[in-house]
Amino acid sequence: MLFPLRHLLVAFCAFGTGALAAEPIRLEPVEATTAADARFAEAVDGVETADNGWMVPQSTPQSGVFRCVPPMAAGRVRFSLVFGSGQKDSCFGEFSISVTTDRNPSLAGHWQLVFPTSFSANQGWLDRAYPHLHFVDHPGKTTARVGGILPDDGVTGIRVEVWPSPMGPASNAILTELRMERMPFGTTNIALGCPVTASHALPEKQYAESLTDGLIGSYAHPANSRLGRDFYFEIDLRRTRDLDHISLRGRAQSGTGGQFTHLHLQLFDEEPESDAGPVWEGKVRETAPEAEPGTAAVVRSADGQGTFRGRYLRIFSTSVAPYSPQIAEVEVYESLVPSGVQVRSNDRLVTGLPAVRIPAGANWLAFTLEEPPLRDGMTLGKRLRIVGGPDGWIAPNWHGAVETRGLPPGEYLIEAQLRHSDFEWNSASLRIPLIVLAPWWKNPWAQLTVALAAVASAALLAWHIARRRVAWQLAELERSQELSQERRRIARDMHDVVGARLTQLTVMHELFAAQETLSWKTRERLEELTTTARDAVGALDEAVWAINPRNDTLQNIADYLCHAASSYLSPLDIRLRQHAPEAWPEREVGAQKRHQLLLAFKEALQNIVKHAGANLVTLTLRFEDPVMVICLDDNGCGLPPDAAGPEKDGLENMRTRLAAVGGSCVAQTRAEGGTRVEFRLPV
Repeated sequence: MLFPLRHLLVAFCAFGTGALAAEPIRLEPVEATTAADARFAEAVDGVETADNGWMVPQSTPQSGVFRCVPPMAAGRVRFSLVFGSGQKDSCFGEFSISVTTDRNPSLAGHWQLVFPTSFSANQGWLDRAYPHLHFVDHPGKTTARVGGILPDDGVTGIRVEVWPSPMGPASNAILTELRMERMPFGTTNIALGCPVTASHALPEKQYAESLTDGLIGSYAHPANSRLGRDFYFEIDLRRTRDLDHISLRGRAQSGTGGQFTHLHLQLFDEEPESDAGPVWEGKVRETAPEAEPGTAAVVRSADGQGTFRGRYLRIFSTSVAPYSPQIAEVEVYESLVPSGVQVRSNDRLVTGLPAVRIPAGANWLAFTLEEPPLRDGMTLGKRLRIVGGPDGWIAPNWHGAVETRGLPPGEYLIEAQLRHSDFEWNSASLRIPLIVLAPWWKNPWAQLTVALAAVASAALLAWHIARRRVAWQLAELERSQELSQERRRIARDMHDVVGARLTQLTVMHELFAAQETLSWKTRERLEELTTTARDAVGALDEAVWAINPRNDTLQNIADYLCHAASSYLSPLDIRLRQHAPEAWPEREVGAQKRHQLLLAFKEALQNIVKHAGANLVTLTLRFEDPVMVICLDDNGCGLPPDAAGPEKDGLENMRTRLAAVGGSCVAQTRAEGGTRVEFRLPV
């Protein structure tokens, strides 16, 4: 049988039911190449009399543009061209219809040709002159009906183009009335009406657009019987989409199965002519199908490799059968899942995300699935199941709800799916966790008693341990406070008593040295004593700083090191750059650690002055929890390859001092010149 009855029923459902929902589209005249003809507007004035209509000379190509009010959504479309003048040759000899989405339709705009998926005339013979239509004869009166598909939303205008008749000169044509109707798609097939191209020529009366015209009776194949995989069809889906499945249909005729085998499919995000490869590639029908001719071959993501998405679909065949592939229809279905689910427990609405929590004791549950926005208010089949529950997939009742009895306490998963217009269930599904709470009276009292006793015992033990720990900490705190007070007293006494005496001694030396009666040698000795006294005062200040517990913070250490470096280097005309954070964490640093760090730091400054010959020193301080890092970089001569003598002793002293308090000291020559000394002190 050439066209099985089942296929004809599918075609009737697609087109017949759509016709019942036809929506007239109001057209307004915009402009025409016959602008001087005031009768152009009569083509859409609703009057169908013999003396009314747009007069179109057929000696040269002519065009007329009409505006759609309001702009039209995507869908199936049907044009009716009424030629009612009764005059000889008053019908268009050859014509086509195009559409535009330009904001203001015009003759010079961007136009897309509408591929006629169906055409007829109540009188005369209307035939295809690809990509146009033409009347084979010249009826006096007739109405031509042309069906097509508009895959894009926002169609703002149509253009009627007329060419001279291929049968020779003809008189002026008169278009009495032009009508336009839109029908809903009625399908989730996103390939419907999309542009199709073929890599090579097709036989006469075959067209690549037949693959997406929604008609399973039309088909296409290469004109050359031996092209093999060099031939391909390519469909532009208009934009990149995530796909669920692709349905392919071959010719509904016995003996053509070989031309519908070894099919290869490729999906591209960009035009395949570019350097980008396919994002998904798969194959189907490795052998001739045993099913009835015309049965769809369904391709899903698992049938290939890659990401099942893209804008461009390319199809070719590696079959050895001649004229392969022979394809009647290609349907592409985007992945669709329910947008949400409404749950009721004992007729009470239950809310909550990301998991739905059902109260204890619920003996009846109802789930209402929410569909994603679909064109023309289209609704799809639905089903739902509770993973972990006793039932399988359940379809909604006539109220649109999926109902089930209550579930035992536990954790489940709501899974919901949508069914496409080709009756294939979408692979992806909506998944929402479902928790059924247990009633309190089902928990054994014994378990509760044991749990409470265990908690009480643990709390008592924790309280006892915590009490002893607090007492120990208080004792330690008291000892620490006593030690801190003693350190403060020693620091105060050293500063007030010893410091004052050393200062007095320094001043006395200065006064004696200033007397003119002293010999130069005596004055020189007194100045040396003065310098020694000053050094002793400075050393005493450092010792007081190290002992005083008020300075046991990172901030005080950083401030003191910056001050010490500046005081030491500035009188010697050595510039100092300092890099330190504005705020330091609260960490306590003991006196011994501060003392050893300060001595090693001053040793490093002394080495720079004595041996480096530098005029710039960079001091960098930072905290790498739990280590304080101090870096001294100079632009001097660097370390000698074989340091010996006092210089080597100084480096070893610094390492020894830092090691004594758990730290480290590393001295090395920098790649850009000079020396880096890095102290690392754990705190």
